Amino acid sequence: MYFSFLKRCRGFGGPVCIASPAGGVDIEEVASKTPEKIKTVPIDIFEGLSRKTAKDIASFLEFDSASVDQVWKHIIYVRKLKRILYLVLMYVLKLGCGWNM
Repeated sequence: MYFSFLKRCRGFGGPVCIASPAGGVDIEEVASKTPEKIKTVPIDIFEGLSRKTAKDIASFLEFDSASVDQVWKHIIYVRKLKRILYLVLMYVLKLGCGWNM
């Protein structure tokens, strides 16, 4: 399984979630051999990741229906955690570099 959030994707003009049940370390190989096993989902920068979208991602990752109800919460949590870590990193860089943000 492969799962990633990107801050900015030029093709979508904003952040996206990339997921694949066949992923792993070499997601480029999966993309070239079986592109239908990769799902790219744009994330609204104002609304964030919705419950429905997170459930769709969990289903696409081939979790059984009982697990989907738990996994979608973790997907949303990971997205929120990544956003918090990004803000902390920007704050640390601001302190270290003297940026005026």
